[in-house]
Amino acid sequence: LAAMAIMLKMLEEPTVVLRDMTLENPIRAIREISHDMTCRRKVRLANGREVTAL
Repeated sequence: LAAMAIMLKMLEEPTVVLRDMTLENPIRAIREISHDMTCRRKVRLANGREVTAL
Protein backbone atom coordinates (compact mmCIF):
# COMPACT_ATOMS: atom_id res chain seq x y z
CA LEU A 1 0.00 0.00 0.00
CA ALA A 2 2.82 2.39 0.85
CA ALA A 3 4.61 1.59 -2.41
CA MET A 4 1.47 2.48 -4.37
CA ALA A 5 1.17 5.78 -2.50
CA ILE A 6 4.78 6.62 -3.34
CA MET A 7 4.25 5.78 -7.03
CA LEU A 8 1.11 7.91 -7.22
CA LYS A 9 2.91 10.81 -5.54
CA MET A 10 5.77 10.53 -8.05
CA LEU A 11 3.38 10.43 -11.01
CA GLU A 12 1.49 13.47 -9.76
CA GLU A 13 4.62 15.51 -9.06
CA PRO A 14 5.59 17.47 -12.22
CA THR A 15 9.28 17.78 -11.26
CA VAL A 16 9.89 14.02 -11.04
CA VAL A 17 11.44 12.59 -14.21
CA LEU A 18 11.05 8.84 -14.65
CA ARG A 19 13.69 7.07 -16.73
CA ASP A 20 12.82 4.76 -19.60
CA MET A 21 13.32 1.31 -18.10
CA THR A 22 12.03 -0.71 -21.07
CA LEU A 23 13.64 -4.14 -21.03
CA GLU A 24 15.27 -5.52 -24.16
CA ASN A 25 13.81 -8.99 -23.48
CA PRO A 26 11.26 -8.84 -20.63
CA ILE A 27 10.69 -12.61 -20.39
CA ARG A 28 14.40 -13.38 -20.11
CA ALA A 29 14.90 -10.52 -17.64
CA ILE A 30 12.13 -11.75 -15.34
CA ARG A 31 13.60 -15.26 -15.39
CA GLU A 32 17.13 -14.03 -14.68
CA ILE A 33 16.05 -11.67 -11.89
CA SER A 34 13.79 -14.25 -10.23
CA HIS A 35 16.64 -16.78 -10.06
CA ASP A 36 19.23 -14.28 -8.78
CA MET A 37 19.50 -14.59 -5.00
CA THR A 38 22.31 -12.01 -4.82
CA CYS A 39 20.31 -9.20 -6.50
CA ARG A 40 23.39 -8.39 -8.56
CA ARG A 41 22.41 -9.90 -11.90
CA LYS A 42 22.30 -7.24 -14.61
CA VAL A 43 19.67 -7.20 -17.33
CA ARG A 44 19.84 -5.26 -20.58
CA LEU A 45 17.47 -2.39 -21.29
CA ALA A 46 16.15 -1.57 -24.75
CA ASN A 47 18.54 1.40 -24.95
CA GLY A 48 21.56 -0.90 -24.39
CA ARG A 49 22.28 -0.04 -20.76
CA GLU A 50 22.54 -2.77 -18.15
CA VAL A 51 20.94 -2.45 -14.72
CA THR A 52 20.28 -4.61 -11.68
CA ALA A 53 16.80 -5.19 -10.32
CA LEU A 54 17.57 -2.94 -7.37
